[in-house]
Amino acid sequence: MKKWIVMLALAAMSFTGHAYAAFYDNSAQYMIASDTMEGKFYLDRSSIRQEEPTESNPCAIRFAILSVPRNGGMLERTWYTVYYDKANGIASYQVIGADALDADGNVSGITSTRGAGAMKRAIPLRSNMYYLADACYLYFNHEHFYSRLADTK
Repeated sequence: MKKWIVMLALAAMSFTGHAYAAFYDNSAQYMIASDTMEGKFYLDRSSIRQEEPTESNPCAIRFAILSVPRNGGMLERTWYTVYYDKANGIASYQVIGADALDADGNVSGITSTRGAGAMKRAIPLRSNMYYLADACYLYFNHEHFYSRLADTK
């Protein structure tokens, strides 16, 4: 059931004409793509985790995006944390780090912290991160974070 909810939220990107989402055989990943992107990007469903709530961050969700460059370069898994401020209807994200992966998807031992620890960034309206953040919130809380997506349930 949760699978179709996340798929529905990601598929909403296709209606804008800018991006699309698709399932693959292993059902562990989704593809997010756009004409302007340099490669393919997958949401690793097995990486989605709700963080322990704290006073400063009552709701935070962590997940990873797998990047497959068009030029055949090294695969990369980038970790993100999204912080949700339900009272104000604002979500922001932070890059946690990135792992280089070999052709089989195993960590190659090279870990990048490029952009890691940077300050939280606001999530742009109707961006890929906007739909991902809402889908991950829906996955754990059974309601949309962004009220304008509530009718897509």
